[in-house]
Amino acid sequence: MAGGSGSRFWPLSRKDKPKQFLKINSDKKTLLEQTVERINTIIPKEQIFIATNKSYEKAVKEKICCLPEKNIILEEVSKNTAPAITMAFLKIKNIYPDSTIFILPSDHLIKKEDNFTNLLLKGAEIVEEKNIILTIGIKPEHPETGYGYIKSEKKGLLSNNHQYYQVKEFKEKPDFKTAEKYLEAGNYYWNSGIYIVDSQKLLNEIEKREPSLYNDCKKIMEISDYKNLSEIKDQNIKMKIEKIYNNLEKISIEYSVIEKLKEIYMLKADFIWDDLGSWTSLERVKEKNENNNIIVGEHLGIDTNDSIIYSCSCNKIVTTVGVKNLIIVNTEDAVLICDKEKAQDIKELRKLIENEKLDKYL
Repeated sequence: MAGGSGSRFWPLSRKDKPKQFLKINSDKKTLLEQTVERINTIIPKEQIFIATNKSYEKAVKEKICCLPEKNIILEEVSKNTAPAITMAFLKIKNIYPDSTIFILPSDHLIKKEDNFTNLLLKGAEIVEEKNIILTIGIKPEHPETGYGYIKSEKKGLLSNNHQYYQVKEFKEKPDFKTAEKYLEAGNYYWNSGIYIVDSQKLLNEIEKREPSLYNDCKKIMEISDYKNLSEIKDQNIKMKIEKIYNNLEKISIEYSVIEKLKEIYMLKADFIWDDLGSWTSLERVKEKNENNNIIVGEHLGIDTNDSIIYSCSCNKIVTTVGVKNLIIVNTEDAVLICDKEKAQDIKELRKLIENEKLDKYL
């Protein structure tokens, strides 16, 4: 899944180059490149599909030139993950009728990659044997208010010596006190947004819970002959598809389907994971200096502590005196200064820029 806007990483993440196309944790490769290379160790290129927005077609093809062009599934209009996943599953099922699919976000950090891929393979075995939907839960290391949570049964189940757990409930992002309680309880896990599922099973669940969305997505795929709109020459067909796209509901797969399932199960992660959801996540993936700062780019500071300073401007140096707990991001055309405690609100700032019609900064 590579269609997100990465709005909490503004001003580095932009409309034409969102988070998945940035080298946040690496000087060499984007998050999307890392994701494709990681899964390519267990899945051949021909069976790796990228669902993304048409705005990112050029960026995807530049970075991921190893995949067949038909494996890049373009969304004409951003409608969140439910329509994107439905159309991707319909296309994949048309090529591979009986398939177990890994749904993977393209912009996460994963370490201990062998553990990760081995867990996916174990999950695929369980899904094929038990005909269930699996997600992966991350054991929380601290009270985190930026993630959704999964509450699981404490007692596990076994399949071919692989342990998995029934999900009791999905929880929205909590406040700090609630997150502390989740940590103490021991059976709450961060929701990774990773799923392992039989293609037909998930399509059945989507059709059952969102019949209108399912039928519209199916129409788009059938009318287009499972092609992207850019490949279609007939203007009448294009207009039909665009009309259906515009009427699609904007909704996530979690809210529309996953959270409503009577039965869904979870694997416990045995790898290191971070969703890199905001600027403060850099504190978990980059080394701090002697003043507890994360510094990327040119910076000189006096009495500067506990801050994140990121500069990618070639002709400016960032200088600070007497600051603490700040996020400072310096790009060629925009500067962000934000209290670290308000990092999640950068998404709202981006909406404000949009409302003010300052589109050149988006």
